[in-house]
Parts: sequence; C-alpha cells; structure tokens
Amino acid sequence: MTHEATAGAVSQVELDAFCTRWNAGQMLGHFGLAVRFVAGEKVIVSIPHVRPEHRGGKGTDAVNGGVIAAMFDFALGACAIITPPLRRNATVQISIMFERAVRGDTARCEAVVERAAHRLLFTSATVFDAAGNACSRATGVVHLGEPISFADWSASLAP
Repeated sequence: MTHEATAGAVSQVELDAFCTRWNAGQMLGHFGLAVRFVAGEKVIVSIPHVRPEHRGGKGTDAVNGGVIAAMFDFALGACAIITPPLRRNATVQISIMFERAVRGDTARCEAVVERAAHRLLFTSATVFDAAGNACSRATGVVHLGEPISFADWSASLAP
C-alpha cells in the first residue's frame, strides 16, 4: 500500500526518534528486538543478535516459534504508526504460517499495510532468516482506536 503525504502523517525523522526511544525500552530489550520504519511504507522488526533463549525450535538451534510470533505481533501492530492519523492500536488477529526453520544469528520481519478501513488495518508480514530466506508468513488485523498525538505516543514509551 502506498501512502502519500497525508495530514497527520509522521515524518521519517519522527519515526527514527520514536524507534530510538522504543528500542531502548524494556519490552523490546526483553525480547531482544529492534524496530525501524522504512520510508513510511514498511515496518521492520529484527533480532540483531539471536540469543540462546530465542532458540529451541523443534529441539534444534532454530528460532522458537513463540519468538517468531512475537516478531509478527510487534511488526503487524506497528503498521498503525505509519497509517495516518496516529491512533492507539491493538493487534486483534494474527494468522501465521511456519514454512521453514529460522536459522542463523539474525532474523528479520518485514510488515506492510495491505488495506486500511475505518477502524481496522489489514496487514501482512514475512520473517526472513540470516541468509535472507523467507521462513514464515503472517496476516493480521489491527484495531485502530482513538487518535493520539505523536508527542504523547512517544512520551508513553518508558526508556
């Protein structure tokens, strides 16, 4: 989905500042995840360094499915941030297809908005392994709540 300059859109500079604050927070740190936005069109949630606690898929060194599900939840939900106007949001449905093991020392999830409705976003995402292979795919529905200012949204993130 292509977004043109829209009233209420968050600039890339604001998105980058938001990511710096969000990535420094406890929740993403606990999961070992990092979030970034690409040109207001795509959300990328990555595991820059796969840790031992991320592993365990099928009794191997693969990334565990629960970790992959968390990546999808963060990425699909964060699509609301690039869909003006900025609103509180919650992921309300995720369908995941695990296609192959996610192996290597990094993993990356890329999410986009497929369609925006009045109070819902229909989103999709793919998780890639360290070699760039598509390993899992998901679709999701994100509920859009009340509008919130970017300053209030950013301030709500505990560093």
